[in-house]
Amino acid sequence: MHVHQYSCDELPGIRPIPSRHSAIWLLRVTFTDRVVVRVVTMMQIHFAVLLALCGLVRTFAQTSGQEVAILVGAGCKFSNYSALPKSTLNEPSYRLELSPGLGKGIYVLHFTQFNLPEADVLVIRATDAPNASLPAAVLSGKNATGKFYSTAIAGNGVNIELFKASTPDKTKSSSTCKGFTVSGLLFSPKEIVDEVEHKKVRVKVPLVKMADVKEYDNDDNDESICGTDESVEAACAPSSTNSGEGVVMLAKSQPVARLSIIKENGMVIAYCTGWLLGCEGHLITNQHCIGSNQDALNTKVEFLAESTSCRGGESCDTRGGCPGPVGVTTTSLVAVSEDLDYALVRLGGNTSSYNYSGLYEKTGGYLQFRGSGAVLDETIYIPQHPLGYGKRIAWLYNGQPGRVESLTVTECGKNDVGYYVDTQEGSSGSPIIATKDNNVIALHHCGGCLNGAIPAQSIIADLTKKGVLPSCTVAK
Repeated sequence: MHVHQYSCDELPGIRPIPSRHSAIWLLRVTFTDRVVVRVVTMMQIHFAVLLALCGLVRTFAQTSGQEVAILVGAGCKFSNYSALPKSTLNEPSYRLELSPGLGKGIYVLHFTQFNLPEADVLVIRATDAPNASLPAAVLSGKNATGKFYSTAIAGNGVNIELFKASTPDKTKSSSTCKGFTVSGLLFSPKEIVDEVEHKKVRVKVPLVKMADVKEYDNDDNDESICGTDESVEAACAPSSTNSGEGVVMLAKSQPVARLSIIKENGMVIAYCTGWLLGCEGHLITNQHCIGSNQDALNTKVEFLAESTSCRGGESCDTRGGCPGPVGVTTTSLVAVSEDLDYALVRLGGNTSSYNYSGLYEKTGGYLQFRGSGAVLDETIYIPQHPLGYGKRIAWLYNGQPGRVESLTVTECGKNDVGYYVDTQEGSSGSPIIATKDNNVIALHHCGGCLNGAIPAQSIIADLTKKGVLPSCTVAK
């Protein structure tokens, strides 16, 4: 196959984007039909960009999702990373706009190499998103490394901006080069995404064929409806029980979030539940939901993903139904335990600039553990996102208030808290909240009737031992 080589001035569909940084070459890349190109910047530019694209882009875009082979990046094979200029507040060191002409849809970047200094940041957002909008992802040397797929980005294309810190890189020297490489752009047309949602199939875009769609297998932690499902949509709690008690349940459910986690090299989305723990921007869920830094990086968090009124005609019983108006697209892993099946992440990555107080205002605050744990026979309720649906609250078993039935369930762990209150797949990571004081007594992670949860005191002890117990975690 013959590969044409162009200078940046000559290449069709690539235009420099104006910048006050004279040393930067900011590229806008527009894909064209039936073209394979290799782009190399001129010698005086501080980096090179290589791009290869094969095939009839618009033809497949009209029919199904695909991965387009590209090669773009900065540092390593492309340039001398240290020679890139420092950024300013409004001007990045590097900017690349990928506008493939595929139309509105879902885009995912396939990073095959990522190694940035801890203080440097890569910002990703849709090309048609306002500059002041929340980025789809914020990556740095602190929260990402190696190979991974980016968060899904809805729009007409993707902007990539690299912001180099003004302070010297203090990370340990390594033979591994600094920079990043994107070797694939994954795309799913809006029509396919809508079809998948209609069929209630959990997938991560893009879809190559509908036959390739995989369900996330969670058999090891199967969760159970014990009898008839007696959970209700969160908004219906006040009218489904004692009004005062239901109002409190609804209020205490607001810090509970739906999690969608890209798994298995981007072929599925796993749905779980998580909740705000303490007053420093932390969220806790199960280790079988978020088990690694890559899982944390690929986790989308949605708060208030629930119906706005009870029986108001708004249906939340689909995967991803009733999208949450408060979202966080970047998390970093703080602590994880396979034995205790918990994962603690920090929202907004490792940045100290994230507005946690604003988040707490919208969610009504955060939840806390009861230090002494569960008490046998006490009544409980469970805010959750079963099956990735809008938020529901469960507190009944056979028409009676659900309670702690056992403190020694061994279905999935040692001495789990046991109960018959309904949960389903997707409820993993839900808080088990005591009715009497509205504190969390355990972290749900297992089904089987009895359903099981990790005792609060076990998680507190492990976080304390690791030196990462967030402030305000334990109720006084």
